[in-house]
Amino acid sequence: MKRHATRGGSAANINKAAETPHHKASESQESPPRAEGAASPHTPRPWCCCCCGKGLVGRCCRWGCAAAGIGVLVLIGAAVVAAVGESEGRHGLQGVGGAGGAAAAAGGVSVPVLAKVLDCLLRVAWFAMRHHDTVSVVDFVDMVGAGTPHMFPDKVEIVDIPAQEDYTVPAMRVFAPKGTPPSAGFPTVVYIHGGGFVLGSAFAADSSGFAEAVSSHGFVVISVEYRKAPRFKFPTAAYDADHAILWLKSLREDRPAILSGADLSRVAVMGDSAGALLSTVSAMVDRDRVLSKEQEKPYITFQVLAYVGFPGWDCNMDYYNGYLLSYPLLRWFCESYERTLADETDPLMNPTYSPNGLRYMPPAFLLISEYDLFGIQGHKYSSMLSAAGVPVSHKDYPAIHGFLAFPYGNVTYTAIQDIAQQLTTRFAV
Repeated sequence: MKRHATRGGSAANINKAAETPHHKASESQESPPRAEGAASPHTPRPWCCCCCGKGLVGRCCRWGCAAAGIGVLVLIGAAVVAAVGESEGRHGLQGVGGAGGAAAAAGGVSVPVLAKVLDCLLRVAWFAMRHHDTVSVVDFVDMVGAGTPHMFPDKVEIVDIPAQEDYTVPAMRVFAPKGTPPSAGFPTVVYIHGGGFVLGSAFAADSSGFAEAVSSHGFVVISVEYRKAPRFKFPTAAYDADHAILWLKSLREDRPAILSGADLSRVAVMGDSAGALLSTVSAMVDRDRVLSKEQEKPYITFQVLAYVGFPGWDCNMDYYNGYLLSYPLLRWFCESYERTLADETDPLMNPTYSPNGLRYMPPAFLLISEYDLFGIQGHKYSSMLSAAGVPVSHKDYPAIHGFLAFPYGNVTYTAIQDIAQQLTTRFAV
């Protein structure tokens, strides 16, 4: 039975000692006994097990693979931290811990940011070790990388748009397919990255890789930057996302050259984690403008929401210690962004509290990760949208929170194909 808890729940009531459930494939029945010397049903590829030499005849040495994996993840973490620091320095952002503009300008980030990033990466390695009996190294690699080469061909042009004096958002990055656009132009996708309102950047490698992959399927993807907590509290991120959309809506013939092939009348919002929350909030604000007669018709016509979650809602506490996102880390993100607990029932934090409810929201596609605190929240939000008469579909992926940040995983590749298909169908590309 799943255990749930709200943000205000007592940690003492949470049985953290309970064992994390195995992969669903192993829940229904136990694995049949194997003859001595027979290959494991989860036998990894030989190259996965060069550390122990057991890849062909037995189980992989989890400690050897984990040590190698941790080393790779630490290197990735160092690169991510450097990229975040560099982008924060270029765009005048201030990260957590009060590091200030001087540290960001020097290309560095505060120690708390580094600690959080490395903690997330180590949790990914711990996931592979803890689930070794039911999720093999091959399965794990399928989730996070080394699976599918050339996921996005070299046919995307990337341009950064500097901040405007009257433009709240620091900047944005545009990914446009190369070549001649169709007569109507490429459909436009406004992408809002995740990171708990604290971490991440429109210019970081993980969000750029995901945006580039989607763009390669024939869409102009505009990755929006927004100011981060804890320096900028709620509802700053929501305001910045909305201002970016209003700026795009106001563009005419004098638009930047990179957007010349974009059809700004066919617009979808797309986000992951906190970015998914900001995306659906942006869709709600756009919907409210129509209901209040501020505009004639919706500007946002579709939502792509990856592992969306809302502060204050029940979480799947089987993943209290989380894989990339733990419950204590989630609490830290919420407390960094929120002013008070009352913010959790503000429509700009959770559209279900809107006086207009969820009716007339744009159609949505939700990507739900299985090994995730937010799994039940994605299903709940999908059901609430459907109950309000909103066309909605969702798909579960055997992956951890944040899996779209690993651009070469086979699960990620499948998710990119699903997103592209949904957008293509919606815009009749």
